[in-house]
Amino acid sequence: MLVVNRTVLIADQRGYINSINQFVFLFGQQIIQIIMLMLGFNYIIYLVIQLFATVASNISLGFRSRKIYPYLKEHSTQKLPHSVIRSLRENVIGMISAKFGGIVLTSTDNLVLSMFVNLGVVGNYANYTTVINGLTTLVNTLIQAITASIGNLGTERDFKKEEKTFFQLYWGNAILIMNISFGLYFFFDRFISLWVGSKYELSEITTVAIIILFFQNQLRQIAISFQIAHSLFWQQRYKSLFEAGVNLAFSILFVRFFHLEILGVVLGTIMSNLLINTWWEPLIVFKSGLHCGMKRYWEVFFAINGIYVLSLIGIHFIKPLVHNFLIQIVVYIVLSLMFNLILMAAVADFRKLVFRIIGKI
Repeated sequence: MLVVNRTVLIADQRGYINSINQFVFLFGQQIIQIIMLMLGFNYIIYLVIQLFATVASNISLGFRSRKIYPYLKEHSTQKLPHSVIRSLRENVIGMISAKFGGIVLTSTDNLVLSMFVNLGVVGNYANYTTVINGLTTLVNTLIQAITASIGNLGTERDFKKEEKTFFQLYWGNAILIMNISFGLYFFFDRFISLWVGSKYELSEITTVAIIILFFQNQLRQIAISFQIAHSLFWQQRYKSLFEAGVNLAFSILFVRFFHLEILGVVLGTIMSNLLINTWWEPLIVFKSGLHCGMKRYWEVFFAINGIYVLSLIGIHFIKPLVHNFLIQIVVYIVLSLMFNLILMAAVADFRKLVFRIIGKI
């Protein structure tokens, strides 16, 4: 019940208050947990500390939110309109369906590898996914910060303005993750070698597939943010279930019958993205959120993916020419600067987004 206070702050674009609160209580929680473990207390005490820290965090945030929003102290027994209740019920069902499908989707890769290959391969794959998950969390934190602003824009009911904002954010997000992907292509294997040893490096084609999957997943995030901002959960209630099914089918096909191991599960997820997410998520946004056609979306989508593939091919030929690590860093920085400047000059949406960001600094 206390979690509502977090939701109010985030919806009012004051998520920074929630972030500070979580940081303070999580930091304190972990310090106390470390001390308790060093003193020899058992794991139950460790979990109890986590429980109390979470409750204390919620209570503290409750006091803060009531100070900012005095009307939260008021109690109303007025019933919600039937249309609102129905909308809430549909969105909750849609969210549960999406979460369930998401859990199935993220669990199938390791399950397929452990069943048809071995647990050692699962551990090897986990080295790469740990890095990818860290980068994903970092990028998604930036995107989540603008979701409330997208929702606020939606209240104006100016669909043309929303469409313009969508494509500016879509290009900006795409170019950001392109830069990160190119860095991964240059340095991923070297990082794995330094971290856990060169014997745990995957083949180049598998590494590239993992990088492409990272790019695909992150390219979806702007459409997902618009779905969340417009509360379009009911419209996607079946999407995650189909996505999980397609992913599992292709993963088993590639691993069991083509013996592609890690590459197989990565290709399975890429196929589920291409066959389901590529069109389903933007269709929901443009049909039910922005109320416009998808012609421009497909033009931008194929342009971005064309630029991405051509860039990866270029890196494939450039990378073997540079063996020194420091020179590789310099080459990556120079190429990234050239890449961003060229796209800034060529893509109006990206240029407008950059100028908007600079204007707010």
